[in-house]
Amino acid sequence: MEVRFRNQRLKRCFENSSVAERTFGPVIGRSYIRAINELSDIDSFEMMKVLKPRRFHLLQPKRHQRYAIDLTANHRLIVEATDEPDEFRVLDVEDYHG
Repeated sequence: MEVRFRNQRLKRCFENSSVAERTFGPVIGRSYIRAINELSDIDSFEMMKVLKPRRFHLLQPKRHQRYAIDLTANHRLIVEATDEPDEFRVLDVEDYHG
């Protein structure tokens, strides 16, 4: 799948592991890159739902087809579908419990 990013900061974090680790911390930074790589290997957005270890789930209340993917126990990668069936957009990394 094609990956788009909401802003340049998120894109730089994906492209450079040291930037990701400085931005999010070492554990979350590595998990961020790994999760996006896993998502980009999938053929369609609908197939993301089979990512059992990452617990891919729709955000509640339904926030414009936005989904969360576990990075750590508290941190989630927020993504959304685009108009293209083989593309998704990375929106943010959030701490749900913080």
